[in-house]
Amino acid sequence: QAHRAYNTEMNDLLLAALGKAVYDWSGSERVLINLEGHGREAIVPDVDITRTVGWFTSQFPVVLDGSLGEGGHTARLIKRTKEGLRHIPQKGIGYGILRYLSDMNVLEKADVQLQAQPEISFNYLGQFDQDYKGNDLQPSAYSIGVPVSTNATMDFALDINGVIEDGELMFTIRYGTTQFRHETIARLGELLASNLREVIHHCVTQERTVLTPSDVLLNHVTLDELEQLVEDTRDLGELENVYALTPMQKGMLFFSLMDENSAAYFEQATFELNGRFDVVTFGKSLDLLVQRHEALRTNVINTWKDEPVQVVFRHRSGELYYEDLRGLEKEEREARVKAFVLEDKAKGFRLAEDALIRVSILQTGDETYHFVWSFHHILMDGWCLSFMTQEVFGSYLALRAGHEPALEPVTPFSRFIEWLERQDREAALQYWRGYLADYEQQITLPQQKALPKSVQVGEYVAEDLECDFQPELVAQIERVAKQNQVTINTLIQTVWGVLLQKYNHSSDVVFGSVVSGRPGDIPGVEHMIGLFINTIPVRVQSEQGETFAELMKRTQRQALASNAYDAFPLYEIQALTEQKQDLINHIMIFENYPVEQQVEQ
Repeated sequence: QAHRAYNTEMNDLLLAALGKAVYDWSGSERVLINLEGHGREAIVPDVDITRTVGWFTSQFPVVLDGSLGEGGHTARLIKRTKEGLRHIPQKGIGYGILRYLSDMNVLEKADVQLQAQPEISFNYLGQFDQDYKGNDLQPSAYSIGVPVSTNATMDFALDINGVIEDGELMFTIRYGTTQFRHETIARLGELLASNLREVIHHCVTQERTVLTPSDVLLNHVTLDELEQLVEDTRDLGELENVYALTPMQKGMLFFSLMDENSAAYFEQATFELNGRFDVVTFGKSLDLLVQRHEALRTNVINTWKDEPVQVVFRHRSGELYYEDLRGLEKEEREARVKAFVLEDKAKGFRLAEDALIRVSILQTGDETYHFVWSFHHILMDGWCLSFMTQEVFGSYLALRAGHEPALEPVTPFSRFIEWLERQDREAALQYWRGYLADYEQQITLPQQKALPKSVQVGEYVAEDLECDFQPELVAQIERVAKQNQVTINTLIQTVWGVLLQKYNHSSDVVFGSVVSGRPGDIPGVEHMIGLFINTIPVRVQSEQGETFAELMKRTQRQALASNAYDAFPLYEIQALTEQKQDLINHIMIFENYPVEQQVEQ
């Protein structure tokens, strides 16, 4: 129960109590202790040593400051102790490697001093009684005697061991009788017990979980800064996580802040639903969707320090609006639906405050409903729409049938943020520098000589021009792609590249392409909700005497090579070139997610 308050582990609370006990006992504000651990840390990838027989014990020094708890500041004591332990890499196993398996001459030249000698050793051994549950073996009632000779020289002035047996936490304090009197050590034991009770009492009375920097993904955030961020967002809900934006999210935020009235990143999907429908049950399924996917409980804060962050709230309900239009005449209903869609778009989203996804249902008949599903593009990409629709209506049908929805566990969007931070920046820079080496062109598209007034004043006006391919042509495209073992996307990109070459009188052109950005090495990535897409350059460079099929296959090979670095920020790629921001003036997006079919189903 106590761990819920600060997301702590056993040693966090035990050492907080020990630090305060030593401070009360000796007056020493900061005390160096030797902390023992099981040492079975995952320092070698893909090697599981949890059941390997051997001696893995690790020992490393830890500084405790018991004065932090003075004056009833138990919260400060716990948080500082926890963060101090979290900052130690791999739970201290590297200390022994550094001290005993390293060249001391190298350490001395680097001015690394490892001579600190703690006077207290601490080891929490765990819950021994758990090992005997469902086991025919039981601990013997007979004494095993003294495990260490009483004449042996002690490595530490005090050796403290804790263990849980028969539901009781017991501490043993081993000491030298020539150094300490029995009543002196008994006093330390009493202080340890009383301070531990105080720590536990404080934790179990906390109404909500308190975050510390090690609980969130955001790097280099201090305890004070995080506490201020929690306070600033308290009116919006209880904070669960904080992390950086993806490169694409940063770009969207930049342009959204430049023009707050722009609807460029406002996404809206509408569809009609025919048949009997329970709005209340749908609201429950929407709540379930939002609670399962952390991206849907996220806001973007751009006023924090000098970088924007996205904050995830622990609980948030789905934003659902319902309006009954059955009392209106047909023409009035149609006019109201059209007006509502425009009003919803004009309302937009405040990135730092609003729920960034909302669903509106306008009932136009006894069994007809008009859905308006709106979200800000910074929240998620179009790929999410199909399985999000499938999940919310699947949950709705299960709830209507009186069943609990059978839903697979989902991978949080924060795993993608972690993946981004692990990428090799230097390798990506080297790849894109080589990919765009010696590119000197500036691509232009055919356009009107007299620009429209809206363009002259810098206004963004979106227009669509649809060009449908007939089934016969689609079949031919699929056949050619299959014969040459390339994707349809590669075929279309190569065609577009050749067309650009013709209009620019060049054999070397570059344009932008939007990639899905979902890394295959993240489990469950295909069903994660969030913004994964990214824009990267595509270079189509024809060689003398090369056939279209050869060019297409080479473009495919280049695309496969680019996959390893397609999460790299476009602005950093542009910075490598002479053209800078003018490297790309248009993008090609090949979408293959079956949103319409999913909604119809």
